[in-house]
Amino acid sequence: MNLHSLKRAPEQAASGDDTRLVERLLGAYRRTYSERHYSGQWKRIFKRYHRELHHLFMTGSVEEAAVQLRDPTLNYMGYGFSTFMDQVGANHHDTTELRRLSQALGASRLPNPERGSPAARIVRACRDFLDEHASADAIIDRLDSRIDFPHVYVRECGLVTKRGLAWGRAFHAIYQARLLKGKVLEIGGGLGQTAYYAYRFGAIDYTIVDLPFTALSQGYWLGRALGEDQVVLPGEPYRQHGIKLLDPDTFFAGDDQFEVAFNCDSLTELSESIAARYAAEVRKRARRFISINHEANGFTVGQLLGRATTRHPYWMRDGYVEERYHFSE
Repeated sequence: MNLHSLKRAPEQAASGDDTRLVERLLGAYRRTYSERHYSGQWKRIFKRYHRELHHLFMTGSVEEAAVQLRDPTLNYMGYGFSTFMDQVGANHHDTTELRRLSQALGASRLPNPERGSPAARIVRACRDFLDEHASADAIIDRLDSRIDFPHVYVRECGLVTKRGLAWGRAFHAIYQARLLKGKVLEIGGGLGQTAYYAYRFGAIDYTIVDLPFTALSQGYWLGRALGEDQVVLPGEPYRQHGIKLLDPDTFFAGDDQFEVAFNCDSLTELSESIAARYAAEVRKRARRFISINHEANGFTVGQLLGRATTRHPYWMRDGYVEERYHFSE
């Protein structure tokens, strides 16, 4: 097995019946959807790509909804937050991202382009060659024994490992999850992969606040990956242990305190007024905040929250900055 092995998973759903999970997801979506939740580029994405699916989820049957949730290649459900559609049948960058993750976590050495003695250059070239040609399994084994790659969807493709097919932003999620300890709040959770790995690493009191449409994908993926009883949907009885999905209205009406709040690649995609509202809640309700965002939009996280305690380039993706804020000790 080598690092460049790509393969599709069998065209079958993950084992087990998902009917009850889909019923719960539809119930939560119909309770919480509101068009006022949408602002910035997400309002445009919803109108262009999600409106037809929204109608199905509001009025369709459980089985009709399940067909769409089981196979994201049928639709644009993940447009804007999941790279799954780009992965299917395409060349992708999983190998590069795995190496970056290994370097970021100290499992592989970071190459140094500076000149050294002839003997040192030879040693470095040999070490770099071995790292370059190490198998995916060998690299992942050096990272963490708790890492796996759940098979959730009908059709999946990715990097072949003995722990499953690694696809999408799994390696980003692993890096991010290593930053999150204690009681965690994530603003904009994407597919839920960061929450999944944080949970695997011990952060068992985890909350995601996101748009109800995105929460459908989160709830389905997490429910299949972790087991549906480990996911709490809006309107369901609170449980401390598990991953809790909140709609914006419920979040803003609450007062829960968190050890750390986290956002990746979304806060500056909202309207500035909505983003500022989230920033105010983070400052009030979290001891620490970690932001991973680019700075190409109309405003930055720094403009919302001021100078970060620490700031440096994001290991896993060029053009993004990782900032950490400490509000209290």
